[in-house]
Amino acid sequence: MMKRLLLVTMGTASFLVVSAQVVSSVTEEPVPIASLGTPNLSSFYDADGDGVKEYYDLGKLSYGTTVLVKRYHWKAPGCYGSYVPIGVPDLSSQGNGMYGMLLHANNDGFPDFSGFVFYDASPIHIALSETDGAYRLMNRAYSAYPLDVNHDGLPDLFAFNATDWDILYQNPDGTFTATRIDTLSRVQADSLVARKAEEADGKFDTGGLPSLRDGMFVGGGHVTDESYKFTQAIDVNRDGYMDLVGPRTIFYNMGDNRFVASRQPGELTVKDLNGDGIPDYIYNDTEGKRVYTRTYLGGDRFEEQTLVKDLDVTDIHCYDFDKDGDLDILLTFNYNEQFGFSFLVFAENKGNGSFEIHENSYKGHWTFGRCLDYDNDGRMELLAGIQNEDDDTAYHPYNVAYKALYLFRLDRMTGIGEPQEALVESWFTRTESNSTSADMSTVGIVMADFDNDGRVELMADTVCHPEFRTAVGYWTYRDLPLLQGIPANEAPQRMSAPSVNLDRKSGKLKVAWKPGKDKETSTVDLTYALRIGSAPGMDDIYFSGANADGSRRDFRPGNMGANLDATLDVSRWKHGTYYIAIQTVDPMGKGSAWSDEVAYEHDLVQAAFTVSDDEPAAADTLVLTAASRAAGLDYAWDFDGGKAIKASADSAQVWLTFDVPGEKHLRLTVTNPADGTEDVREKVVTVQRVSWQQVSHEALGMTWPVLFWDMDGDGILDVLDQNGFYVNDGYGRFEKLGTIFNSNLTVESRAGMGGQAPVLDFDMDGDADFAVRNNKGNLILHRGGRDFEALDANPLLVEHGFADLDNDGFPELVDATVGFYAPSEFYVNKGDNTNFEKMTLDDGDGNWIQIEFLYDVNRDGLLDIFSTRGRVDGKWKDAFALNNGGLEFDVRYSPESEGTVVAFEDMDGDGVPDKVVTYGNDGVDKDVIGICFGNKDYTFGTPVKFVFENAHSSRYTVEVVKIADFDNNGCPDILVYYDFYEQNVSKKEYAILYMERDRSGRIEVLHNQELGFVDGMADVNHDGVPDFYHAGNDGVTLLRTGIPNTSPESPAHVRATQEGLGILLEWDDAYDKETPAMQMRYNVSVKKKGAEGEGAYIISPLNGGNDKTAVIPGVYYQKATRKMIPIERFEAGQEYEVQVQAIDLWDAHSPMSETYTFTVSEQFIAGPTVTAPRKAVALTYNVPDAALQTAEWDWDGGTLLGQEGKRFEVSWDEPGLKTVTVRTADGETATKNVMVRDIDLSFDFPTEGLAGTEITFTLPEAFAQASREDIDVVLSDERVEMLLRVGSREAKAVFPDAGDYSFRLSVRDSVCGVVESEEKHIRIVGEVPVPVIRLVGIDAATGKNKVTWDMPGMPDFVTTVNIYKESGRYNAFDCIAQVAPGAGEFVDTSSNPSVSSDRYCIKLGTTFGVESPDSRVHSGTHLMLNKGVGGAVNLIWNAYEGGIVDSYRVLRGTSADRLELLAEVSGAHTAYTDLNAGDGTYFYALEYDETYSDEWQPMARTSEDRSSGSGRSNVVCTDGAWTVVPAEQLNVLAIEKELVLTPLQPTLHLQAEILPAMADIRTVNWQITEGGELASLTQNGVLTAQGKENGDIVVCATTVDGTNIEARVTVVKKDFGILPQSVTVTTMEGTTQLTPLTGRLHLQASVQPENASQLVAWSVVQGAGLATLDEDGVLTPTETGNGDIVVRATSLEDASVYGELTLRKEGFSGDGVEGVNAGQMSVRRVGDDLWIEGLPEDSECGLSIVDPSGRVLSTEYRREGCSGRISLARLASGTYLLRVVTGEDRQTFRFVK
Repeated sequence: MMKRLLLVTMGTASFLVVSAQVVSSVTEEPVPIASLGTPNLSSFYDADGDGVKEYYDLGKLSYGTTVLVKRYHWKAPGCYGSYVPIGVPDLSSQGNGMYGMLLHANNDGFPDFSGFVFYDASPIHIALSETDGAYRLMNRAYSAYPLDVNHDGLPDLFAFNATDWDILYQNPDGTFTATRIDTLSRVQADSLVARKAEEADGKFDTGGLPSLRDGMFVGGGHVTDESYKFTQAIDVNRDGYMDLVGPRTIFYNMGDNRFVASRQPGELTVKDLNGDGIPDYIYNDTEGKRVYTRTYLGGDRFEEQTLVKDLDVTDIHCYDFDKDGDLDILLTFNYNEQFGFSFLVFAENKGNGSFEIHENSYKGHWTFGRCLDYDNDGRMELLAGIQNEDDDTAYHPYNVAYKALYLFRLDRMTGIGEPQEALVESWFTRTESNSTSADMSTVGIVMADFDNDGRVELMADTVCHPEFRTAVGYWTYRDLPLLQGIPANEAPQRMSAPSVNLDRKSGKLKVAWKPGKDKETSTVDLTYALRIGSAPGMDDIYFSGANADGSRRDFRPGNMGANLDATLDVSRWKHGTYYIAIQTVDPMGKGSAWSDEVAYEHDLVQAAFTVSDDEPAAADTLVLTAASRAAGLDYAWDFDGGKAIKASADSAQVWLTFDVPGEKHLRLTVTNPADGTEDVREKVVTVQRVSWQQVSHEALGMTWPVLFWDMDGDGILDVLDQNGFYVNDGYGRFEKLGTIFNSNLTVESRAGMGGQAPVLDFDMDGDADFAVRNNKGNLILHRGGRDFEALDANPLLVEHGFADLDNDGFPELVDATVGFYAPSEFYVNKGDNTNFEKMTLDDGDGNWIQIEFLYDVNRDGLLDIFSTRGRVDGKWKDAFALNNGGLEFDVRYSPESEGTVVAFEDMDGDGVPDKVVTYGNDGVDKDVIGICFGNKDYTFGTPVKFVFENAHSSRYTVEVVKIADFDNNGCPDILVYYDFYEQNVSKKEYAILYMERDRSGRIEVLHNQELGFVDGMADVNHDGVPDFYHAGNDGVTLLRTGIPNTSPESPAHVRATQEGLGILLEWDDAYDKETPAMQMRYNVSVKKKGAEGEGAYIISPLNGGNDKTAVIPGVYYQKATRKMIPIERFEAGQEYEVQVQAIDLWDAHSPMSETYTFTVSEQFIAGPTVTAPRKAVALTYNVPDAALQTAEWDWDGGTLLGQEGKRFEVSWDEPGLKTVTVRTADGETATKNVMVRDIDLSFDFPTEGLAGTEITFTLPEAFAQASREDIDVVLSDERVEMLLRVGSREAKAVFPDAGDYSFRLSVRDSVCGVVESEEKHIRIVGEVPVPVIRLVGIDAATGKNKVTWDMPGMPDFVTTVNIYKESGRYNAFDCIAQVAPGAGEFVDTSSNPSVSSDRYCIKLGTTFGVESPDSRVHSGTHLMLNKGVGGAVNLIWNAYEGGIVDSYRVLRGTSADRLELLAEVSGAHTAYTDLNAGDGTYFYALEYDETYSDEWQPMARTSEDRSSGSGRSNVVCTDGAWTVVPAEQLNVLAIEKELVLTPLQPTLHLQAEILPAMADIRTVNWQITEGGELASLTQNGVLTAQGKENGDIVVCATTVDGTNIEARVTVVKKDFGILPQSVTVTTMEGTTQLTPLTGRLHLQASVQPENASQLVAWSVVQGAGLATLDEDGVLTPTETGNGDIVVRATSLEDASVYGELTLRKEGFSGDGVEGVNAGQMSVRRVGDDLWIEGLPEDSECGLSIVDPSGRVLSTEYRREGCSGRISLARLASGTYLLRVVTGEDRQTFRFVK
């Protein structure tokens, strides 16, 4: 046997690296290829067009920054001998410097090269060829496989990162635009298709609707194995959308960059097994060791058949082995020592996709390779080799794979014998595997027709025994005895020219061709290549992979696969002529000559465009890619507030940014000036509110931030870093402070409780000092400016967090929980920041709490404690420790929280903190964040749960990253992440739950974000927006948003009042544009007047008295507008200065307030500091009677109402700050500040309006600040709709009909009580009529759309008829004209009826500046035609929308202006077939009459007044009509699982499945043939129940391509009109006891039978004064009274059917007094007095009344033995505490006045 083996050593060569493909000329001497390695047929490519394929050695040969790829040329007499080095960018960072794949990514005919084929850690590198022969590097894709996802002929690429998937869509200029794709759940996809069906009613597009057959989702699972490793983009389900196919995953394309992931149960092979044109599936289940098929039968039915099991298959080959016209399957099994055999198993196709199995077994150690017709006899052979078993040779067995190669002849499927004669004998190496049983895919053997002579050549790695020298060996067919004398493989027959058809509305071009023929190959084994070029013979538009003579450039199948048609998106093609041809490709890689070319003239005027992301973030760049600009057309963009920052030269691409978040309507209008026609397309994107950008610490000039702080008082944050202090240059760049102290300073990172900054004013000089361990001590004192000093302070300072619990200006040392079964400890500051005393929160009886959260719960200026770790009687409970001052706490317990409380924040801005809860540990609500909104009585509502639906895995939990007000609306938002892991894929996703004042929330998923662990927030780059900073090497994450922020105003009326226990500071709420009053924070400064330096401050502002200094992130600033400072901190006679600074939620701050000065004296006036106009306030001046008698009072405009001893009652009529002054004869002076607070409820409201229309008005400012419980509206007519939103001043009112109305607003305030506005009156003069369109049709004179109406007797206030036309988005209408009402018609000159119908509605303009409701939408008919069977002409149209058409008249003629009646068809039909058209050119149109139903209101009209009119469609012509592939089978499917209509499923979305898949007309005519009164049916198959009758509905679908195939389904309508029989009422909590601990109860009603309506109305029928019941069944107890409450749930279907439940209210004192921690005492109400019984006789006692804010209102009482009496006469209505102190005993009662 002859063989040719080249062993020529390559000499030294040097090359000049230039920017061209060919670096040096072809070498003349033969140069061998050292090794093939793992063979890849893609490495062979005919680059020079001579029909002979060159071999590309993708190994690395570096030259500087360039890699030289060696391109070997075929040299006679049959080998690759010389090469051309090609310079491409160096990919040494990937793939060990090797190239992973040769590919074609830009349609230029030159090969491109990739690094890795796939890589998930970072983008791979792809070297793309340029027009000048050079290569450029593209490094944005994660996969090198070209995927034409949008089927426009340009290869696209796929990108993947930790959080998102992107398609890199290729643009006509060769650039790529990254477009994020969404992965939908099946439920989301069903909803999407249903919505598209409803929106596309009667509008026919080539693509149709996405398919969602149940049978496609065989593997379940949203998360997929190696989901990004897609190798093909093919339309698997033939719905017109290219799907992404990987080894085990299919992403089904839903359009608009949305995909449904379907994880496949094994390695996937896609083939059409039953010849219906729809791909079927062959699965290799490697885990279950089973190979099986799933064949689609139609009607969403699949047939599954196991081919083989219990054995690992080596390879799957699909060919027509028995030449009977269908695909058979060959499964190969290499020799396995465990079984002792190798196998060939044939699955013989019986013609319908079912298979008969034939098994062949062999004892030989066979390894099988590629299956081809190697000898050109029309039958397949299988290349095989015997595994090396010679252990006695000098070769290591792992280095040599085979001694010879053989061919198995597959002439039949059974009885295939082992080949006896070798094809070739030689030593063949194996380079990739260390197993002797490796298959041939790991061996360097390639057998193919390299030189295009019609016969195969063999090329393989060989070893020369015994020298171990390797080289590539070559054998031609002449060297192989088995192949000597074989005939050459003939090319397939030349095909006829393809047909083309453009759907002008969708911009889709359908190209179709007939099946090919080949002498040697069965038709089902052929593939097809499509060529489209901008000039004859070119394939620059759609790359074919073939030369002009048809010879193939590579060994790939044709680019169309086995399909016989292709639907291309040509919307972005430039105007001009395109040349389209088709060829057949056989399995040997032989291509037929090209067919004749079809010249397609592209003149489409379309405004289609794509967006790179439909959910960009504010400040992100959004890329819009439009259809290429054509000469003579006007293109106009509308960016809806976006700013174009860049545009391509032809405006086909625009780069946008948005400053303001929200929904944006992007629009492109293309106008043809020649005829005025235009096309408008619109897309909606949701601009997210924020995004983040990571910046390394090094890029900012720092190393490891400890805390941010404004060192120099310039308003810009500097940083204390682990390497010392760094100064900010104002733009986020930091430079180390150049001082001796700082030069060698090193600092340890630390944070206090809740991430609190370790900052305090150690020496009380007003500056911030830092309790951090450093190389010079553990405390850094700021001496002013840039002067610092290090000290060794008490080590406790650097071990704990800071919290001033007693308001003395010296922080206590507090930490969160210190032990699981122990109370928390904290250290009390003894007033010098040096000495501390340990305390615990326990009562000595085994009850204690652990500190979790610090928060001023009751807004009294004192920090309280909330904990979910309260231990009471051995049980865990939630606990409030309410700070009473002086380090005394009242502890209140409530039931233990569900889930895990991760935050304690005011999430709705009502001033009451709420609980944020996660459920990661309970295994149920893992995808949920819960918020328990707090109540003013220290209880919480049931959790409001927000579901993060994008979290798909069962092995994740939602983790809270940060809670902050990211969108600056005044409510904290919740940033979370969740990740899921499934085999080789891990994906992390971040999302933000944006909260609103009305307690609603919206979840936005963040894209392309990796945020890591957040240490804190600070405005690092001084752009006014808080950023994230991270410890370690995570850098800084800058918040990017266009949301503005303004600084707050300074607090007004700062004042100080001396009380018995201390000095009370108060100020008014500061105003801020974005942050509501309840969320404002305050920086308080109290300073000795004239003092400076150490000890100058009582309360330190930490800013050195400079109000320009930036706020310190992480420092606690109080929210309350009051602060009680212990009197011990002051000196009598000393003057003090108070200033307060306001801080918003983004750390913007106001200037310091005006300075208020006060002096502490021995005598003071006690009493309330806030009151309302004309409301009495009781003041007490506790001096000797003699001094009181000579005292002179100045009431500052107030009126003295009465005096009782030392107690004075005063009131003021006017609001404002009042200062009461008293002077005694001995010269003593005392003052008292009282703020008389009024609420301004004035607002503007019109005096006239229209019925049924929204009247918008602005509420008083008080409404924006009030909570939901404090707002009320009193209406004169309960039918009036008043739409208010908590936290907003915008309101709307709708009045039902003509008449006079009035209403009044009220706000409840803790001081002013209920304040009412003045009554507003309005006269409603009438209702705006609803206009009616008479008809939309074609104007005969202009050929444009005409809208007509006829509305006599319109009211005088109607001024115009406003014409609205649907824009490029469904149901989005733009006003295109305003005309006089009497005009009666409007011609839309911008319409183009020849392309599509348009939808219109009209509104009426009025003198009131409002429009009427819109009319019903009308749309004329759009007619299309095609050629059907036997030359028949098929007419198809969409049904007239907006009115009832009894019949359509079909007109035909030989010219457009000479049309005659051909036929009249029912208005229920949308198709007609003209069987008698004959030869010649014909024109067709439709004419119709729409009966004008009288919808005009309120005028009454008789039937004689009704009018009718005629409409006409566009005219179509048979010239160039498309000849369709007819339908053969029709099935009716539904998106829903059951074909039933019920009250729970009132709509079905039916879909017509037409087979074969290549049938051209995919639409049908829908009709209800039985049960038409039970439901309505649209022309897109949307079936909707109507009425309450039940029964069967028969729906019939009929093909409209002339075949008239029918398919019927019966839909059962049931459960409508079922009357309720009974109602059962229960509580969600499972209890009928209503106590102070249970709080609210949530009622639920169950109506029987279950299929009856479950809607009920709630009411209280007994005990109405004991509780309130809202419409949702929430029962809230009043604060007084006990007893039985009977609630009722009444069916809304039948008021006589109801259910009741009796609940017992107890634990509330009947006189409104409730013991909080009462012992043996009892308290009862007697009139306006409280009587206390059980006081000890031998002990002093003190009684005091305290309001909810903690202020003591009264301490005066009368005692009579063991009883005490205290008056409530002067108390305003509200809830109060009564405190009774006797010796060491303290008891508390709650009561209501």
